[in-house]
Amino acid sequence: MTEDRIQKANPLQLAIFKEDLEKNIKSLSANLHKLPSGSQQFIRSICEHYDTKDWVSDNQAIWLAGANIYLNNLGSYEEQEAQKIYAPEILQLFRSVGNKISFPRIRYWLENGDRIDIYPSSKTNHLLCYVYNDLEVSKQSKIYIAKISQLDALVTFSTSVAELYKNQLKELFQEPIEKLKINGREQVQCCFCGISLQSEISRAVGYGPICADNWGLPWEKSEEDLLIKL
Repeated sequence: MTEDRIQKANPLQLAIFKEDLEKNIKSLSANLHKLPSGSQQFIRSICEHYDTKDWVSDNQAIWLAGANIYLNNLGSYEEQEAQKIYAPEILQLFRSVGNKISFPRIRYWLENGDRIDIYPSSKTNHLLCYVYNDLEVSKQSKIYIAKISQLDALVTFSTSVAELYKNQLKELFQEPIEKLKINGREQVQCCFCGISLQSEISRAVGYGPICADNWGLPWEKSEEDLLIKL
């Protein structure tokens, strides 16, 4: 509101305008550091102008209101960011494989008999997560549950994913190597190649020496090394 319009405004309009304006300025002054760096000095200059002149132009008032809307939306954005799930260690496992395996895949067996498989998409830059049901029958059902971006490891869940599978994936993403080792030991089957674990060392570790080499995993070179570690 320009100085001329302030003089012409009725007292009620002026009071409402000044109240809203001062709320915006108070909020912005306390949160200038949260604004984009290119906007901070500009918004600061408008706030300082109001402090010394006790008025701002209509355009300046609009800029202040817009900056305050940005701050209000920022809270929602930060909440959304905090709720995002990432799987960097899973992504690193697949990056470690490189070209050593033509069709790399992680298999993770669940207590109910289902299995979650994670493998690269042939069409997009993602790792796909599917659940396989009815593993004992010839026609298994396959349900898409999530994808992992190979750019930033961001996990995007299917809108229809069951909470059971979502929680299982979240647990796996927190400590994937340890979870896969335990899963391999419990199933006596390697989570990386799906082959039964034959030697005592492989059954104790949870995967075999070939998969350890392919996936960049630690491997005990002898039973004595394994016993010392255990």
